[in-house]
Amino acid sequence: ELTTQFNLSKNQINDIQTILTQFPRFLQPIQPSVDAFCMSCKILPTYILSNFQQPSFKNLLTSFSFLNEATGIVVSADEQCKKPDPTIFQRLLNRYSLNAEQCLFIDDQPANIAQASDIGFQTILFNSSINLCEQLDPIFQTTNNN
Repeated sequence: ELTTQFNLSKNQINDIQTILTQFPRFLQPIQPSVDAFCMSCKILPTYILSNFQQPSFKNLLTSFSFLNEATGIVVSADEQCKKPDPTIFQRLLNRYSLNAEQCLFIDDQPANIAQASDIGFQTILFNSSINLCEQLDPIFQTTNNN
């Protein structure tokens, strides 16, 4: 399909596939974000809703084992739709029997935040690990005290 759509050779297609498969090796997790994710996984059901391609996402799960602590994962490549399409949000909710009003959605893209809010999610627009941790801290404290 890419060969005809973009006039690429088989070798170019193979190179692109190699890059997409291997690029998670070059990512570096941001430790405060990792800490917030791991804390969330310990005290709350935590889900990943990601716009990502396969097999790169599988490599990401291998490289960053902390991601496997999530209660559930929905990946756009598997769903054939991506955020901000409401379909992928509904798939997350339906697959894990979630109520949007009881969920907190965190994302760095305003369009994704707007769509999640329209569906009924509580939202946080991610702009830095420090701000995220400050916003999550009261939630974690309330949850830990219950």
